[in-house]
Order: sequence, then C-alpha cells, then structure tokens
Amino acid sequence: MTSIVPIVCEIEADYGSVKNADLFDKRLVEIRKRFNHGIDPIVKSELGIDIEVAQHLLDSKMTKSKVAEMLGIKEYQLNRYIINGYLTYGNHRGKSTAKKSRFQFYKNGDYVVSGTYSEISETTGISANSLRYYRSNKYKQRHHTVRYRLVLIA
Repeated sequence: MTSIVPIVCEIEADYGSVKNADLFDKRLVEIRKRFNHGIDPIVKSELGIDIEVAQHLLDSKMTKSKVAEMLGIKEYQLNRYIINGYLTYGNHRGKSTAKKSRFQFYKNGDYVVSGTYSEISETTGISANSLRYYRSNKYKQRHHTVRYRLVLIA
C-alpha cells in the first residue's frame, strides 16, 4: 500500500486545500475507498449528489454557494433540491416561503371556485400549469369554445 501523502499534496496543489476539492475528485474517491474496504461511502444518488453529505454540509452553517461548490454543482441546483424537499436549509423546509396569491376561477363567465393555484387545481382537476397559462396574455388573445379566467383577489 502506497502512502496517501503524495495524493493529498497533488489535490492541495490543484485546489489550494483538500477542503476546496470536489467531493468526487478521482483522487479523493481513491483515498476514501482505501480506508473503507474498497467502497466509497459517499455515493452519488440519482440526483447526482450524496444527499446525506449535502445535508451535513448545509447543517454546518456554510453558505449555499460554498456547499454547491464542494458538491460540484451549481447553486441553483442546490436550491432546487431544497425547494423540492430533498434537503433542508435554515428555516426552509422544502416549501416555498413566497406568499401564495389567491384567485377566483371562472368558466364561461360563471364563478366556479376561489383559492391558490394548487387549491383550484385540486377542485377542478385542471393542472396548476394550465391555470397559470389561463392568466397569460397569449391565452386571453385566443378564441376558445370554453373560456377560463382567473381573477387575482389579493
């Protein structure tokens, strides 16, 4: 078994510090496998990152940009994982903190229901994306046999 010191020196020469290295750098993977019976304990999931490691880094109060850099992904990808509930960050628990707009939903001029996009979607069976489209100018300019309208309440 050869020493890991030269490998660590190479990594430090490339990144300035082992801490700054990509978690999936081939040399780091090789070192981890040496100390874990040939198995890398940090495995990329179907998302492309190790969720446990990512969560541990987020819990350590690092900035999201630094965590993303260490995981070898872009910050917007990390934000997607947080918003979609794969990871938690600070007070963010996987749900949007934005105020949800409320609408009145009309079909052919007749009132149907009021609520947020998701509430109206549940009630009517129309997808939330379709409801958003009904608010667009493109939809309003076209002629339809069945006409939907969403009116912002407040």
